[in-house]
Amino acid sequence: PTWLIEGFLPEHGFSMLYGDPGTGKSFLALDMGLHIATGQAKWHGQTIHKATAGPVLYIAGEGESDFKLRLNACKAKHLFP
Repeated sequence: PTWLIEGFLPEHGFSMLYGDPGTGKSFLALDMGLHIATGQAKWHGQTIHKATAGPVLYIAGEGESDFKLRLNACKAKHLFP
């Protein structure tokens, strides 16, 4: 495939993370999405091939308060606006 994030996220189609509860899936997806949405060139050392800010759709399966906590933690960690 053509990769958006090399080896992790294809450029076209849909992707889904799944796994046991409490393993960090929401943080991982949110972190990827924020890096793409803000036009970062790298995601934890992996090239983002379209390093211009782009649209991201994140569907939060957990409650709103949990999502806000994760969003604030990711923004603080990576200094996103």
